[in-house]
Amino acid sequence: MFKLQIYSSLVSFLILASCTTARLQPIQSETTVFSSFLAGSYASRIKESQFRSDYLTTAFEYSDFEVSLGQKAISSAIVANNLALAHQHAEVINKKDKNDPLSNFVLGYRALSQGLHETATQYLTRETDEVTISIMKGLLAGWNFVALGDIDKARDEFLFLEGGVYFQNLGQLQIAKAEGLIGDTDRALEAFKLVKDSGQLRTEYYLSKARFLNSIDRNKDALLELEYYLKENNLRGGSEIERYIKLLKSEKTKNIEKTAIQEAARALTEPSYWFFVANRSSDAGEILLRLALDLDPNHDKATIWLGELLENTKRPSEALGLYLSVSDKSSYDITAKLSAANLYLNKKSDQKALNILQKLNLDKPTAVTQEALGRAYIIRENYINALPVYDGLINKMTDQELKANPQVLYFRGICYERIGKWDEAETDFKKVLSIDPNHADALNYLGYTWIERGKYLSTSLEMIQKAVKLSPNSGAIIDSLGWAYYKLGNLKKAKLNLEAAVELSPTSATIIDHLGDIYWVIGRKKEAMYQWERALNYNPTKKEKNYILEKLDGKFVYQHHDIGVQS
Repeated sequence: MFKLQIYSSLVSFLILASCTTARLQPIQSETTVFSSFLAGSYASRIKESQFRSDYLTTAFEYSDFEVSLGQKAISSAIVANNLALAHQHAEVINKKDKNDPLSNFVLGYRALSQGLHETATQYLTRETDEVTISIMKGLLAGWNFVALGDIDKARDEFLFLEGGVYFQNLGQLQIAKAEGLIGDTDRALEAFKLVKDSGQLRTEYYLSKARFLNSIDRNKDALLELEYYLKENNLRGGSEIERYIKLLKSEKTKNIEKTAIQEAARALTEPSYWFFVANRSSDAGEILLRLALDLDPNHDKATIWLGELLENTKRPSEALGLYLSVSDKSSYDITAKLSAANLYLNKKSDQKALNILQKLNLDKPTAVTQEALGRAYIIRENYINALPVYDGLINKMTDQELKANPQVLYFRGICYERIGKWDEAETDFKKVLSIDPNHADALNYLGYTWIERGKYLSTSLEMIQKAVKLSPNSGAIIDSLGWAYYKLGNLKKAKLNLEAAVELSPTSATIIDHLGDIYWVIGRKKEAMYQWERALNYNPTKKEKNYILEKLDGKFVYQHHDIGVQS
C-alpha cells in the first residue's frame, strides 16, 4: 500500500511537471516519452483534445515510432479533427508494420475519400483480429467495392460484419442500399425484407427504404412506410421522419441518389452511437463521426450526433459550434437549433436561446419548437409570454396527444400559478394527475401549493410523500416535504428533510433559503443567517432575493401557522 502511494505521488508529480495547473504548456524539446504520454493522458481527462494530440504525437516521435503509441497518436489526432496528421502517423506505422489494423483502416479510408479505390482495396481488405476495426474496415470496404462496380464483393463484406445481431442488420441494410444504388430493384426490395427493423437502426431503416421507394417512383409506398413508423413510435413535430414526409408530399426529393462515398459516410455514422453507448467508447464513436463528416461534410446526422457525443463528454463549446453550423435548409435544422438553444440555456445565455427559439417558431413552428420556447420563457421567469405559447400548443393537441404528453399541461399550470391565476393552475395540475397519477412533479407542485394555502393539509402531505417515493433523489421534492412539515408544525421532520434536500441540491437558492428559515425558527439564528447569505450566491428569483434581504435586515416578521409547533 505504501509503495502504491509513493508511485501515485510520483505519477502526479510527473504530470504536474509536464503541465501547469491552469493550462497545459507548449511542448519543450527535452520532453521525454513518459512525461509526454502522461501529459497526453492528463489532457484527455480534462478534455483538451488538441493538447492531447500534441503530447501523444511527441511521445510517438520520441519513442522511435513505437506502434502502440502511434495508434494512440492516430486516435487523438482524429479526435482533435486533424485528419492530415492522423494520416501521417498511419503512414509511419504502416512502414514498420503492414498488418497494423488501425493504420490500414486510416490509409484505406483516406484513399477512399480521394477516389483511389484500388489503393483503398489494398488497405481495407487486410485481415485483422480486432473486432471494432474489422467492423469499420468492412463497412468502408463494402462501399469501396460498390464504387468499383463489384457488388458481389460488396455483399461479402457487408454480410460478414462481426459484433452480433446489430451489425448483421447493419450489414444487411448496406446491401439493400447498395442494390438500390446500382439499380437492382428486385434484389433491393428482397434485401430490405431481411433487415430486422429493431433498436437503433429503426429510423435509418425506414428512411433508407423510403428514399429507395421514392427513387423508383413509388412515392405513395414511401409515405405509407414513414407514416406507419411515425404512428407506431408516437413521434411529434421535428423528427427526421416527419420532415421527410413533408418533403415527399411536396415531391422535392424526386430521384435522390447517394454516391458510394456518401453512403460510406452514412454507414460509419450508424454504429457510432452503438460504440459510445453500448461499449462506453467515446473515442471510437467520435472517430467514426469525424471520418464520416470528412467523407461527406453535408451529412448533418453525423454533425448532430457528434454534437451530442461532445456534450456527453463535457465539451459543450465544440458541440455548440457544430449545431450552429447546420444549414437552415437541412432536414436537421430544427434539431440543431433546439440543441443549440438548450446549450445556451445551460450556459445561462437565456436571451440567445430565446432568439433562436423565437425565430424557429416563426419560420418552422412545430409542437416541439413551441414547447421548447415555452420552457425557455419559464426559465427566464417570463410566465406572461410563456402562457400564450402553451395555450396555442394545447389548443392544437388532441386528447390522445395530451395523454401522451401531459407535461405541457404541467408547465401551463406553473405559468398560471406564477401570474396569480390559481384556479386555472389547479385545474391543469389535476388534469395532469388524472392522466398520470404518478407524475411526481405535479403531485409535488399541487400538494405544496395547497399546503401554502392552508388547504387539504393531510391529502397534500400524502401527495408530497408519494412524490418523494417516486423521485427519492430530487432535492426539490424533498424540500417540499420538509417545507410541508414546517408548515404543519413538525419542525424536527422539517429540519431533517430540508438538510437532506440541501445535500441533494446544494446550489438551489430556494432550498437553502428554506433551511435558513427552519434554523431561525428553532433558534439556530447564526446558522440561519449564514444559509440566507449563502442562498444569495445561487441566483434566487427577484421575489426570493427581496425576502432574503428583508430577513437579513431584520425587517421580515415570521407569521407562525395556526397548527402549532411540534418539537
